[in-house]
Amino acid sequence: MSSGGWRPGADSEGDESDRRAGGWGRLRPTLDDPMSWSVPVARVARIAVRLHLFFILFIAIELFKAGFAATDRGGAATLGVGPTLVLLTCFFWSVLLHEFGHCLASRAGGGEADEIMMWPLGGLASCRPASNWLAHAATAACGPLVNLLILGITIPVLGSATGRWLGVAIPSPFSLSGIEPLRGSWWLMAVYLLGWTNLVLLLFNLLPVFPLDGGRILQALLWPRLGYTAALRAAIRAGYVGGLAILVLGVVRNEVLLLLVALFGLVTCRQEMRRLEWTQETLGFDPGAEWVPEGGLDDPAESARPDPESGRREREARRRAEEAEELDRILLKINERGLSGLTARERRILREATERRRREGEG
Repeated sequence: MSSGGWRPGADSEGDESDRRAGGWGRLRPTLDDPMSWSVPVARVARIAVRLHLFFILFIAIELFKAGFAATDRGGAATLGVGPTLVLLTCFFWSVLLHEFGHCLASRAGGGEADEIMMWPLGGLASCRPASNWLAHAATAACGPLVNLLILGITIPVLGSATGRWLGVAIPSPFSLSGIEPLRGSWWLMAVYLLGWTNLVLLLFNLLPVFPLDGGRILQALLWPRLGYTAALRAAIRAGYVGGLAILVLGVVRNEVLLLLVALFGLVTCRQEMRRLEWTQETLGFDPGAEWVPEGGLDDPAESARPDPESGRREREARRRAEEAEELDRILLKINERGLSGLTARERRILREATERRRREGEG
């Protein structure tokens, strides 16, 4: 399962030119960073593909388990080594295409994308979409869209070839039982496993749980109304609830993978919340509550009230809305690259906004 989907890039300036060139300079593993324990396996369209060492171990363990489970026809896992290898191959390519969907969407919207890492919980694409809600929503949505397109191929092919639609062409995401009537044909089993993999990836990633794609889409959709920071905070809170729900489901179904995904989601939510708290402490105010005009620019109550100063207030509200948008963009950049990534102009805007808010608080 592609947990995490895509992640904002957070590279140092020293690596920026190497990334733009599609280089692998920053892929060297370090002992203090488990996420760097990976090896480069390919580079496509200046996007480096890395294979985490734990992913290799995961493949070996699954094949080892399949070898023993194949002799136990009464057990839950009875695919056998061959079908399991096909399933893992479908998983790898489906997740990889899913992550390329994120990367290409980020670039199409004016952003950047430079690498994909495959690991036991799926894939992580390093994307930096343009600083607006639409680019972020499109980047998050295009991963699941790839899985949907693959399903658009496997369902009619399998349904037409077998005459079995529900349960086979449209498989159950909770069971691989639909493979039983197809065991006489390797190509039908491969199409079935490809469809099942993409259905699971699609449904799983659309859960409104941060940092899954559904959680990122939720944050992007809330962004225009709440602002970037407040929308991110709301998505993180939803992520806590969803992470706990996945944790309970993993315990009930005795699924180790679900437990790992839940743990990953909860830890990521906590890290993002701590980053927001750090930003709030650094600025001296809550960025999510700054520069939001009461009632918005089109408040019907305000427009219906005759007021000779309505034009001045409208201009002031529009100015504050523009400042809010610019401040959101700067806060997004801080979240992705830290304070060191800001330009002199952005530092000045942030400093003026901070001082203005502090003066208002003192007043």
